[in-house]
Amino acid sequence: MKAILHANLIPPYKGYLFGKRGQHWLNSLPLPSEERAMLRRLIVELERVTKQLAEIDKVVAQQALDDPRALKLMTTPA
Repeated sequence: MKAILHANLIPPYKGYLFGKRGQHWLNSLPLPSEERAMLRRLIVELERVTKQLAEIDKVVAQQALDDPRALKLMTTPA
């Protein structure tokens, strides 16, 4: 994404690019249609991977809660 913006001389977005304002900003950019389509595909892929990671985090957390050794480690002071 940064490469597409940089290639089109568009300065980086200052806020959270994947929030509502960031998405509105991306949609308002003067980009060629091919690059706009590429940005959309990248955003979709990022959302898919983010969702998968959240699911993996839940599985790992549940496994840790089910393992007495992991529970013992969680009670050790830092």
